[in-house]
Amino acid sequence: MKVWKMRDLGLQATASILGHKDPLVRLKELAEDFPSHANKLSTVKVPKKLRREVERNSQSYLVRSGMMSSGSAGGAAASISVLYVNGRPIDIGLNTFNLFSLLQTIRSETAVLERLAQLDLPQRTAEAILEVGASGEGEGQQGQGGPPAGEEVRIDIVSGSKGAVSFVNNLEKDAQYKKWPKQLRQLMYPSWQLHSLSRNLYTLMMVVDPTTEAGLAALQQMEALYNHMYPVRFGVVISSRANAGVLRSEREPTALPMSAGDTESDIATATDVAVLFSAAKSKYGTGVAFSFLFGLAENQAVPLSMDALVTEFGKVTAAAKSSWTTGSYETHAKDALKAARGSVEDPGQVMARTMSRFVASKGIPVNSFLLNGLLSTDLDLQQALMQLLGREQHMLGQMVGQGKLGDSGNRRKGQPAPADSEPKKSVLATIMAEEGVVSRYHPMVQEPSKDKAFVVPTASMTESIKYLHPAATRALPKAVSLVAVGDWSTVAGLTQLQYALTFLKMQAEVEDADGSPVRLGFVLSMHPSKGGTFKELTTGKSFSKWPASIQAAYIAQVLVGLVADKQADGAADVATDRAALEFLQSVVDLLMPVIVAEYGVKCPKFDALTKAGKAAGYADAKDLVLLLQAPATEAAYLKSIASLEQSLNKELSATPRSSYDVTVTANGRCVLSTPENPLSPDDYALLMGLELKARGHKVMAVMQEMQLEGKGAVAAADHISNSVAVSAAFLGEYMKQPREDLAHHLAEGVYTEHSFFETGASEGAAGEGKGEGEGEGSSSSVGS
Repeated sequence: MKVWKMRDLGLQATASILGHKDPLVRLKELAEDFPSHANKLSTVKVPKKLRREVERNSQSYLVRSGMMSSGSAGGAAASISVLYVNGRPIDIGLNTFNLFSLLQTIRSETAVLERLAQLDLPQRTAEAILEVGASGEGEGQQGQGGPPAGEEVRIDIVSGSKGAVSFVNNLEKDAQYKKWPKQLRQLMYPSWQLHSLSRNLYTLMMVVDPTTEAGLAALQQMEALYNHMYPVRFGVVISSRANAGVLRSEREPTALPMSAGDTESDIATATDVAVLFSAAKSKYGTGVAFSFLFGLAENQAVPLSMDALVTEFGKVTAAAKSSWTTGSYETHAKDALKAARGSVEDPGQVMARTMSRFVASKGIPVNSFLLNGLLSTDLDLQQALMQLLGREQHMLGQMVGQGKLGDSGNRRKGQPAPADSEPKKSVLATIMAEEGVVSRYHPMVQEPSKDKAFVVPTASMTESIKYLHPAATRALPKAVSLVAVGDWSTVAGLTQLQYALTFLKMQAEVEDADGSPVRLGFVLSMHPSKGGTFKELTTGKSFSKWPASIQAAYIAQVLVGLVADKQADGAADVATDRAALEFLQSVVDLLMPVIVAEYGVKCPKFDALTKAGKAAGYADAKDLVLLLQAPATEAAYLKSIASLEQSLNKELSATPRSSYDVTVTANGRCVLSTPENPLSPDDYALLMGLELKARGHKVMAVMQEMQLEGKGAVAAADHISNSVAVSAAFLGEYMKQPREDLAHHLAEGVYTEHSFFETGASEGAAGEGKGEGEGEGSSSSVGS
């Protein structure tokens, strides 16, 4: 066959297919034995309309994006073969393409879609859910309510920072910056270096443990940048991982750990440094306090002894007072440290607690810094800070151009100027009010979309889980279903159960425009260190023969379920529901010594549980404790616990169970609570907020359009909540893969009159015009 006869062979094959009475049969014939048909195809005349349409379509976004994905150079003459499976592009022209990978893709798509189909949603509702995914509003495009994948996360460092952050300088008030210009419009001028303005444009907050090498080195770099007049406002928060842990878990005010101070060689703690920093700041001023910190950094003494700490304090404070002797100042330091030990009311302890409480509430890692809320754990300020400053200057220039920042007060374009009595918002406060700022940090907010794990539960699995609800919200549908899966027979597991209950108690105080947005379920799943599943550990043994820790875990799980059943009655008021949560928290407190001791401590008697309910003011506690002991209850819960544990262990099998204490799913998205990154009550709130923004609100809006006839308020709420949970999980998994909105492209960007046909309900019929290739009931589409 001559080369010139092969020039239009692709278009000639297309014309032959489209002109056949059954295009799909003709396509199959040609694909299975193309060489034998090639000579005859070369004689087919290509219609001008077909040629013109193919040329126009070659410039469409859909085709050109396919060319880029295949590695082609692009252009109208490029050859490309792309198969889209539910919008997922698969380059079938690659040498590495094989049918088995295609079948695997189809099976994975089918498995996820089957979970959605199990909900038996009305067709209109199911189509609306798929439209949310096809519109690019899901996980693969925006991330989970946080910043887009690959971008830094910006944390709100303004709220809760009062009294926690001490600043070295203030560019708007300090004398050394007075000669610098103030006008923000200079940010709009091109520059290869930072604009030096006497405005607090860049706020650097450093969270340091000054008893570590990394913390001292960071303070030393900060001092150097400050002395070199960098246009940055520098602030410091003193804390440690131990201190943040104490503040994260305390139920009552607790004094932070300090050195005993019995000998001069005792090792100082971050609390000791914070107490002396507070003493220097309150008596001698902020400048002297920072001279004390920078002096410690210069000495680089690690481990830091109490003697070195007191000596540095005496040297710096004596120099500030122009004193030749340091003895009285060192005595002041020792007295301040002695007064702070074990006292939560001492001013030094108050400041240390305020700083560590801020760190714990924001989830900020110790020995890190934040620039205008952007977190960096790289303490090489010369490099890490410079990169961030350049990007921040560009961003601030854009905000000035958009009218969000201005010299006459920071406000959006079109907003009236603030009255004289209204304080002007700082630059930092204006940045914190922007879209995408999160309330606190947890590694989950920076997790790339491709790394996020989702469990798309079956409808029956979702219905089997018993959920607790914030006070008096049982009959309201929920946009987020949180499920904590863990081993309540371990300290880490039971602690997480307590944190989850604390979070739910916090939600009772939150007002939401759509009602309460969350419900919380618990699933007992034994840790591998226990030597088996719950079923394996309990089968053939009576309750009294179980290990005490297993008894405790069972009691916690069953009482949560019984309280949930009580809530389902729908008659409880706010006070009763709050008392129920108090009761459950008291039960966890009673069970914790059993778990901590592991051996030798018996499980509390049932009378103790009843007394805990009475103390909490929960009138139903006595009945529930009696129900807990009933053989029928035991039989039912042994079966349901074993079933849910088996089902969820199978769904979560991608992550080794031994690597985490508890996994919490938010509408299917899995976040692990590990020893390195345990989830706090605030983290539960953060996860809920991220899920609401990513999918929860969108899916809830779709589900509330469903017509539910013949269902009571509680049953209707459960049906909607279950449907939201499964649908949002489906979307999370569905949108992890890059997808094209084919319906949109076929309607708007691709011409289909002469080069397109469908199979399925409209089999054999070509589209009749631009955008008409998406006929109802069609199962597949083919275009040239």
